[in-house]
Amino acid sequence: MKTNTLFFLCMLLQAGLVSCESFKNKTREIAGTALHRVPGRKNAFKDKEIRVYDFDKPDTYNNKKRFKEHLQTDVNPGIKNIYAYGDFLGIDYKVFIAFDCDSFTVARIAAQKNMIQVKHTGESGLFFVEEFKWWNKEKLEQLLPYKAGKAHEHQELLWYDAKLQKAYYEEYSL
Repeated sequence: MKTNTLFFLCMLLQAGLVSCESFKNKTREIAGTALHRVPGRKNAFKDKEIRVYDFDKPDTYNNKKRFKEHLQTDVNPGIKNIYAYGDFLGIDYKVFIAFDCDSFTVARIAAQKNMIQVKHTGESGLFFVEEFKWWNKEKLEQLLPYKAGKAHEHQELLWYDAKLQKAYYEEYSL
């Protein structure tokens, strides 16, 4: 009697495991099909888990989304070459965004974020060790940035090089 009961329980457990695996595979198949049918949804699901910044490629879906989030401005055809980097490890964070645009766009962003233009050059923002080909630290020291936030807390800086029509945005907390 014990052998039959044990055999029956093993068969029942095996059938349950096969059913669970089959159910899991079918769920993945349906979810994958749904993601391919709706453009951009795969990135949207990934983005909910963790914010993605594509620091090595301009104008990606993720960089345009980060641009809109941080600068509170829609991306239009006059805004291009958007590079973004974000570091959220530890208790503080930093975000760098560089992009090409006209002076009107920079003025609109500064006004929207209640930023005031600093009266002296040399405001280079937060020191960091990362090196990006699109982030010109030396150039920033020569430009007059717009600034918002409180010292030793959350700060935002926005520089604009009118000659190159290039803007640099930095946001950080301490």
